[in-house]
Amino acid sequence: MDRRVAAARIRGLVLDRRHRVLVDDQGCAPEATVEWSERPLLAFQDFARDRYGLRLPSPAGSMVPHDGRGPRDFCFFVDPGEALPSMRWVCIAQASSDEWLWRAYVAMVLGGWEPPTRTIDVFAFGAGPEMASRLAHLVTSGSKRVTTSWLTTLERRGEAIPHAGMVSIVTDAFGLPRCAIRTVAVQRFRFGDVPAEWAALEGEGDLTLENWREDHRCFFAGEAESMQLAFSDDEVVLVEKFQVLHVIGRVAER
Repeated sequence: MDRRVAAARIRGLVLDRRHRVLVDDQGCAPEATVEWSERPLLAFQDFARDRYGLRLPSPAGSMVPHDGRGPRDFCFFVDPGEALPSMRWVCIAQASSDEWLWRAYVAMVLGGWEPPTRTIDVFAFGAGPEMASRLAHLVTSGSKRVTTSWLTTLERRGEAIPHAGMVSIVTDAFGLPRCAIRTVAVQRFRFGDVPAEWAALEGEGDLTLENWREDHRCFFAGEAESMQLAFSDDEVVLVEKFQVLHVIGRVAER
């Protein structure tokens, strides 16, 4: 058969900033059939727009099909927005039973590095692009090995409660991964009772307990206001110590 007119499949790994994956009712990624003569990226973007009303940006990565035949598959980061016809968003842990989705995630998002478990949490530190980038930098540069969360807001938002052994992907504010960490220990404290040695391990500011309290009291007060709550020194916080498993940004050895 003439390769110029033969049909080929293209699949798209479409993620939001928390690495939820867009799948159909069968749990499969969007898939288009294109002709060899077409430009595969433009053909897939046209397919996503016409079929789902989804406008895809420039891809964040691409991957040769497993069998080495056909055009490249692509990865895109988008804001989730409204639900799409016959499509739904699932966390990467739920989608990991599909071998193509997991293999594509490892290759195109994590640079070839495979986490020790497929049950992973994905998050960005703080709030907003500047804070997320600054704190991720402190982690990857070796300064930050502790983070603190307000238990009430984690529960309200339905986010993962940190526990020893949990593996997380740390992203910037746009969803692009910076590193993988594993939780070593978690302790609960009244905010006003967090010890100075834990505060120093956060690696922020001048490393004093006073600076830590000022910055975190301001941050948690902002969270409280956005959720119509009140924050005080009596609130329970989770102080989480972690180790860095991998800094993402280079191709892992295969």
